[in-house]
This record gives sequence, C-alpha cells and structure tokens, in this order.
Amino acid sequence: MRIFSFFSRHIKLDSGYFMTDMVSAIKNDTTFVTSPHDIARDFPAPEDLAQIILRSSESDINTAADVRSAEMVRKSQIISHFTEKFGLKVEYTPDICCSPNGNADVYYSASDKLQNIIDYTPRYTSIETL
Repeated sequence: MRIFSFFSRHIKLDSGYFMTDMVSAIKNDTTFVTSPHDIARDFPAPEDLAQIILRSSESDINTAADVRSAEMVRKSQIISHFTEKFGLKVEYTPDICCSPNGNADVYYSASDKLQNIIDYTPRYTSIETL
C-alpha cells in the first residue's frame, strides 16, 4: 500500500513539514510562515487505514494500491480550518519554498483500486482527519 501523506499526534514537530510547522505555531503561539502557493494533499484517517489493512489481510489479492481519504484537501482549506478552530496566525511570504521531500503541488491519489479489490470506501475526508 502506498500512503502519500499521514499525520499523527506522535509526529516530531520539528520535522519541517507543512503540518508540523503549522501545529508547532499553534502550540507555541507563534505565527505560521508559509508561501501563498496552494498545494493539495490527502491524509487518510487512522481508522480508515486500519480497516484497509484488516480487509487486505483477509484477502488473497497480492497487488499494489494507493491509500486515500474520502476527499483530498488544499493547503488554503487547512489554513482556514486551523485559523477558525485554533486561532492560527499566518504570514505569507514568497521566500518559503520547500518541504523536506520536495515541491509537489499535488501529492495524492484519486485511485479507487482499493474500493474495487477489497470493497472499501474511506469514511473520513482529509480535513476531518486533521
């Protein structure tokens, strides 16, 4: 199974990723500095991932498949949500350019292969997961 993005409460907040930097800013009551460039990501919920693993382990199928949530999310949506829910303070600057793993604008899969092979549809959207 290929997982494009995943977020956990146990992640190291100093890892330099978009989500960790944003959560660190909220936790430390500092301003989150990011570029105005919008990106798209997908964060499957732990419950969905557990169900996929369980159903896959009960199957005889041996294939590669992409894990996804019920709906991907854009960076602008995440920032808006975290601003409303947690009082995130944001500053936009074009000087911020990279995440530790590169600059992919779209980093998620729209594949329904898992639905077809193990009859599973994700329950949670990315924003609900976050």
